[in-house]
Amino acid sequence: MKSSKFKGLIKAAIILVPLFLPLPPLARFGIPLIAALYTLISGRGNIWYIFGLRAGRNRDHKKTLKYMLKAARAGLSIKNGCLVAVSLLKYDKYEEAEQLFTFLEAKNKTTSQIKYLRSYKALLFWYNDEKEEAVSILENLLDGEDRYRTTHIYSTLGYFLLHTENAERALELNLEAVDYDSTPDILDNLTASYINIGDWENAEETCKKVIESNPAFAEAWYHAGLIAENSGDYESADSHFKKSLRSIFSNLTLLKRKDVEEKIQAMQIKEEKQKMLAEELPMQE
Repeated sequence: MKSSKFKGLIKAAIILVPLFLPLPPLARFGIPLIAALYTLISGRGNIWYIFGLRAGRNRDHKKTLKYMLKAARAGLSIKNGCLVAVSLLKYDKYEEAEQLFTFLEAKNKTTSQIKYLRSYKALLFWYNDEKEEAVSILENLLDGEDRYRTTHIYSTLGYFLLHTENAERALELNLEAVDYDSTPDILDNLTASYINIGDWENAEETCKKVIESNPAFAEAWYHAGLIAENSGDYESADSHFKKSLRSIFSNLTLLKRKDVEEKIQAMQIKEEKQKMLAEELPMQE
């Protein structure tokens, strides 16, 4: 049985068992009350994290950041701590994320937790523009002795490799990633890989699967816009780029709002030229 589950059972037993024992009232109800209060206080970081997730689903960015900062300061489990640290990076809170990773590294961890923590800390290096180190960490986990594989590693490393000079390696990894888990972000990485090598047919086919999930992240719609632009459908491209602009941008990705805004302006110019050309052709005939 995992240590965290065992500890959970012990806490539950301390709270519940005294209630059914022939103890004096003070002990019967006092021990469970103290144990429940201790559990609540010691786990308050995870409670703030849940509030942060709820605010994030409602796209209330101000509250999301507020709760994630509270969670980071209150103390967290390895898993939730890694996810909170990544959220802080997305909100441009590098120092707070670094401090949280330092806190997590000081905790007693299993071998699996050490790898889990390392896989998320790679994002700290990426954010700090230490991109080669970030790629190296994930590749060593993926191809190392234990061949540690998770959806997070495939998704993150697949994105990292898109921004290296090795387009073939990026495509190879993202094809492998789709076989492991075809989440929208992994499929979007594969779409980008096809775009990078100019394979527009496969890019379009893969992108359709991403768009069907109505993704919230900006890159998916941006790639759909690039594909439509390549086919000459500037109206659809403009629509996709506008959806991208209304979607979620992250400080951990390289796509910025100004990039999308420039594309929208370019599509409007191309649409106007296309309409003018269409109007001129009947006159020439």
